Amino acid sequence: LISRQLIPPEWTEDDLVRALPLLQALADGGEPLVFADQITRRRDTAPHTHVAMLMALDDTIVPNAATTRLAQALQVEIVGQVLLDMPGVANVDGPVRGNLADGATGALLQLEEVQSSEGAGWTKATHLNVPTSWQWETLVDTLVAAWVSEEPPEVDGLETGGD
Repeated sequence: LISRQLIPPEWTEDDLVRALPLLQALADGGEPLVFADQITRRRDTAPHTHVAMLMALDDTIVPNAATTRLAQALQVEIVGQVLLDMPGVANVDGPVRGNLADGATGALLQLEEVQSSEGAGWTKATHLNVPTSWQWETLVDTLVAAWVSEEPPEVDGLETGGD
């Protein structure tokens, strides 16, 4: 209903089908910046907002360009193996701890392949399997342990299938 109010009445269904990918591309570029603004503004009032990102190389749902913009806005660093150069995002060997200006930890890990559990076979990383991967679980465990201890988390590059 709302979208019908935004679409010119003279547009055909074909016009809409052709326009939607363009509109989505514009929205994907801006959306990370809105999210990043919320996180960075929190740093002014609640320091040590730690950020750890996992990125599936060639993600078909969230374009790598959108992840790049989010990483730039959050000022995180690529930790470990660099699979995709991201302009404006620093690359570090790792580990990182308290690497952001306010002492928070900010890291981005790029994944080409993931495992369902430690020692399992490797599968191409996708938007849908990264959150159920052993790599995700390891990172979440690190962040939760840091939250409990009230210390900045130490994030290092995770084992990947390309190693």
